[in-house]
Amino acid sequence: MYFIYHIPGKKIGVTSNLNTRVTLTQGYNPDEYEVLDQSDDINYISEKEIELQKSYGYRVDKKLYKDL
Repeated sequence: MYFIYHIPGKKIGVTSNLNTRVTLTQGYNPDEYEVLDQSDDINYISEKEIELQKSYGYRVDKKLYKDL
């Protein structure tokens, strides 16, 4: 499962492990971010991340998540 997460005022990103990536690695508490979408489809989640980054006015990733 892939999750699109939003850290308000900072970024929108994708991870397959919210706790490890956002809480442990980036240091945010669960009440400091929200899950915007989730899917098992890496193609869908990769495109949706870019769409959401644009709509929220954040920096847009140059590479799709699936291509990293």
